Amino acid sequence: MTDFVITTLALTNLALPALLFLVVNSFQNTWIILFRAVVAIGCGWAFTISYAFAANAINFSLSHTQVELESMYAGDGAPLAFAMVLGWFPPAIVVLTTWGVHLVITKRMKAKA
Repeated sequence: MTDFVITTLALTNLALPALLFLVVNSFQNTWIILFRAVVAIGCGWAFTISYAFAANAINFSLSHTQVELESMYAGDGAPLAFAMVLGWFPPAIVVLTTWGVHLVITKRMKAKA
């Protein structure tokens, strides 16, 4: 069950920025597109940080022995630090890829028409 929860959170982490960027975006004004991209990346970053904290909490709740808890408390916190420092990068890649695919599709549709 925990694998399902973590996988769902990971897929949501990838889908959320693309959906926020695409929904109700007319792609007419460049400044509005850039603003929507920054908002989508920011929301994706926030979700990445919350995903890291949720995965950490799930791991703590699944530890059964005192030794497992001590090993988690003795850890360096690298996943949380990574999420806080570089958590914006995967949503940025998703948003830029979505924007690029949208540009290619609209150019091809205009060329066929």
